[in-house]
Amino acid sequence: MKKTIDFFKWLSILPIIGLVAVYLFWLTTAPMAFFNGDETVGNFIAGLVLFSIFTLLSVGVNALNKRRGLPFWIFISLLFSVFVINIFYLMTFYPQVTAVQKVGVYKYYISSSLDWDVHGLTAFYKCKKWSLTCYRLYSSYGLSSAELFVDKTNSKVSLFNFDELLVTDGEPPKYYTGVSEQLGSKLYILSWDWIEDSDCGGYSCRKYIYTLNVCNLDYTDCDSLPIRYTETYDITPYWVTNEVTKEISLYDEDEKGDIIFTYGEHPRCYANGCEILQESTSN
Repeated sequence: MKKTIDFFKWLSILPIIGLVAVYLFWLTTAPMAFFNGDETVGNFIAGLVLFSIFTLLSVGVNALNKRRGLPFWIFISLLFSVFVINIFYLMTFYPQVTAVQKVGVYKYYISSSLDWDVHGLTAFYKCKKWSLTCYRLYSSYGLSSAELFVDKTNSKVSLFNFDELLVTDGEPPKYYTGVSEQLGSKLYILSWDWIEDSDCGGYSCRKYIYTLNVCNLDYTDCDSLPIRYTETYDITPYWVTNEVTKEISLYDEDEKGDIIFTYGEHPRCYANGCEILQESTSN
């Protein structure tokens, strides 16, 4: 009986070795933004806490058994229960890397994981090769068909969801509303940014800046055009094109909503907050 107990004591070390290997693999292969408020980092740390509890319990139970002769079934039950909890946690919260692209000295990832409310969160990461820390460029709960696209001409990587452009990495990254419209041989889409309005005095002091962009039909070579619109809330872009005049008009929500601007040979603003810039702000 003593030999059997000693065998299971040594056998208890194997799960510890296995869990160490799993967490090392998680650390080195799954992207995490340690200094970017990344939920995946919290999942990783919580897993390490569970692993530490299992390790300390294994050591403690072995020591207690030597001193007081802890019953064999209690020894096995405690270790097995905590080990099962560790495995269940890993099966639930281990991130799934669904896409990877290498561009220069960087790797770009799409990774999906669960948050603490067990909601699926998908994130877009930029990681320098051979580095354990990454920068999270974008994350959302609604990215069910996320994919990466590499513009080989400009060496830029973009995130799409259901063929809608969401973000292109750059200096700085450019974020898009996702809704584009074709006019002739070009695509038109809004990029957006926000600033804090220190003079607003209200609950939300953000101002959203929307800039018109023109791209090739494959979303390459996207450049900013000299017209933009500033608003205090998220707009829902709705485009109306005129093939005769070669103009595109932006509405908020639908064609019955407020027209914001028309862009063509002679750009025109209609809404407060719209402005025509003197020269292009192309990137």
